[in-house]
Amino acid sequence: MEEIRNHKCPGCGSPLRFDAGAQLLVCDACGSRFDTSTVEQYDEAADGIDGGDASTWETYGGVPWEDGVAVHVCPSCGAEIVTDPTTAVTKCPYCDNVTVIEGNLSGVLRPDCVIPFSVTADDARRLMAEYCKNKPLLPKNFINELHIEETQGLYIPFWLFDCRADGRATYLATKVRHWSDSKYNYTETRRFRVYRRGGMSFSKIPADGSRKADDTMMESIEPYDYRGMKEFGTGYLSGFVADKYDVGADESKARADARVKNSVETALLTTVIGYSSVIPTGSSVKITDGTVRYAMLPVWLLHYTYRGERFTYAINGQTGRVVGKLPISRGRAAAWFAGIYAAAAALVALVMFLL
Repeated sequence: MEEIRNHKCPGCGSPLRFDAGAQLLVCDACGSRFDTSTVEQYDEAADGIDGGDASTWETYGGVPWEDGVAVHVCPSCGAEIVTDPTTAVTKCPYCDNVTVIEGNLSGVLRPDCVIPFSVTADDARRLMAEYCKNKPLLPKNFINELHIEETQGLYIPFWLFDCRADGRATYLATKVRHWSDSKYNYTETRRFRVYRRGGMSFSKIPADGSRKADDTMMESIEPYDYRGMKEFGTGYLSGFVADKYDVGADESKARADARVKNSVETALLTTVIGYSSVIPTGSSVKITDGTVRYAMLPVWLLHYTYRGERFTYAINGQTGRVVGKLPISRGRAAAWFAGIYAAAAALVALVMFLL
């Protein structure tokens, strides 16, 4: 039997939600505010009370269903909530209260750390509007005709890797010198085999652990400021949605290793300077001292429709960085490129005239 719960107000029993602006759990019913550790200590104390305390939390069994789907009972209104196996935090479709499925956040599935939301839903919509400003190829009426379908705050499961990397690389480089005398023009080309080696330490390389999340989009909203990382507590999830990981650390490690290898090779290449050309001919990177932590990182997903087409944008829930594809106005694009062509033609004509 799988335990689920709502974090509820110790004063009035209403569900609590995490306020990204205040960085506190707030009760919309009575206006009380609590830090997450206080509420979790209260819940732990309630766990020891025989029979539980209905004003704090209630537990119900998760019932296995067909195709790996489970049915849970909302602790607030008693309605059935249907989830998939990876759901860790969800909203009841009837009362809109957030429910934590603790079996997906306990034991080996319990995250080590979390970065709380600091960007609110209103902030996310404002940042989206700013993202659309000063885009010369954007359809003129895009903002006015943009209809928001959903603003969803969710915690994405991430693996954070630490490691040491030592690399070696070889390059074929050339130096070219030109000079002339009264009769001839000369070119001298000297070729060199260049060798580099060096090491780097890496901390908290992120790799999302959810198959539902778009890897490219999740990497595009980086970086996060890890100084804001907290020890994990379910209170930070209240008011949001979260999934447990369904991509394990071993599988994610390949992506992290690829990023490490690319970073080391790039760093080594930047030291090969003073040549006319440089061609990499070989490299090797050895990764050691690897450790990993399981984290929940905040993301806003905004879903819009524009003239029947659906657009999704991701916003870093801590820094506010926005990523997503914007539509292009064919008319504006044509006018823009025509303007560039006209300016280039005028410049060429001016140069020809001066010559």
